[in-house]
Amino acid sequence: MEKTTLIFLIIALALLDHVSTDAPAEEKTTTTTAPITTTTEITTTTYNPAYACENKPGSPVDCEANKAKCTLEQWKRVMTEFCPKTCGLCAPSGCLDKTDCSGMQALCRDFEWVQFMRDQCPATCGFCGGAGGCTDVSSSCARNARFCNDPRFSDFLGKNCARTCNRCGGSGGGGGTGPGGGGGGTSCVDSSNKCVTWGFNGFCSNTFYDEAYKRRMCARTCSLC
Repeated sequence: MEKTTLIFLIIALALLDHVSTDAPAEEKTTTTTAPITTTTEITTTTYNPAYACENKPGSPVDCEANKAKCTLEQWKRVMTEFCPKTCGLCAPSGCLDKTDCSGMQALCRDFEWVQFMRDQCPATCGFCGGAGGCTDVSSSCARNARFCNDPRFSDFLGKNCARTCNRCGGSGGGGGTGPGGGGGGTSCVDSSNKCVTWGFNGFCSNTFYDEAYKRRMCARTCSLC
């Protein structure tokens, strides 16, 4: 009996050696995710030289508020000088400063420096594209343009605001309407930096001041050279 049992155990063990102990392979599932396509919008800016500049810093003209005047012929000179970017009236690329003019804008309308600035800093001073040499000397011309045809200020504005008042191309003061002839040399200067403002306020025609005083203070502004 014991022998029979032993034989049975040996046979059973032999059979177990042929039975795989590996677990059944798991069924693999494959999922496919559709690719996500993203579109990147590329924004391109077209370079337009007509807008490739800036409006004049400290301009007395509110460029955006007066944008409608950009196409008006009587305002074109003013808008070109003070609001070229807003109006698309930037100077051609050929008009460039010849030196570093940064921080020199205050000299653009200075009687003593205007010729130098016109030659060296035309872009900074807004002297590009105008009739050669015809420019405004006063920085107040834009806001006083309404007086261009006023007989009381005609001579004064013709001299100091030729560009704004469309007085370019005519006789530029060779005859000299003031006493002393039309010299207009380098000695003809204003001794006060307020003469332009005084001129707009009627100083030159005010009979309260005698001619000698006007000549001493504001000879150039009052055309007394």
